[in-house]
Amino acid sequence: MRLKPSLSHALAWSLMFYSLTALYAAERPESKSVPQPLIVKPLSNPSGVTGIERPEQRPDGSHVIRDRVAGSGTIKGNETYIYQGIISPGHSPGCISNQGSVVFDATSVLILEIGGSTPCAGYDQFSIGQKLTVNGATLQIVLLNDYVPTPGQTFQLLQWATQAGTFGAIDTSLAPLPNGQKWDFTSLYSNGSITASSVVSSSSTSVPIPAWAEITLAIGLMTLSIGVKRRRIGC
Repeated sequence: MRLKPSLSHALAWSLMFYSLTALYAAERPESKSVPQPLIVKPLSNPSGVTGIERPEQRPDGSHVIRDRVAGSGTIKGNETYIYQGIISPGHSPGCISNQGSVVFDATSVLILEIGGSTPCAGYDQFSIGQKLTVNGATLQIVLLNDYVPTPGQTFQLLQWATQAGTFGAIDTSLAPLPNGQKWDFTSLYSNGSITASSVVSSSSTSVPIPAWAEITLAIGLMTLSIGVKRRRIGC
């Protein structure tokens, strides 16, 4: 059965219209996947910590902080904070407590100062309520006001619930210790502490011989020498 010319033309125009509509929709910019930009969203409760007032917020809810972070206080909330700049708790020294998770990116530098034996008042401390992830950041230790730790003294610089990753570099050039001491980072990734430990030299491990032992040894050698001479004379 043949369609009438008017019906055939209407069907053709309809197919062309739908084809053009579909083509236009496919070429519209809104239909393409566009990366979502970071949104600057002020924090409602910086609590004395400077440098975090206007972090960049990612679509997943995490906060990216590129400014220098200083001061003391508690950063509330369960979000993840990604630090990419300098972090220096306190104003020589002080403490920062972050209730959420923390990421120290490779571009970040964590400066922790030591000028006494008490956390927050004597040395810096950074506490994380949830997970700490260290992605190759730099840790710098600084001694304040010519402070000299005693051998065996321990400083808990970091606290966390769980931890992953390691620092890419640890700089102690501004925290020199006296001869016979060195910084021990054995517990850094287990409980966040470092220790000013004593260096044990090979000479210090030798046990001195008592005077009475030296005298006894001398008498024994003399007795042995006399006995050898008598045997030679007897021969």
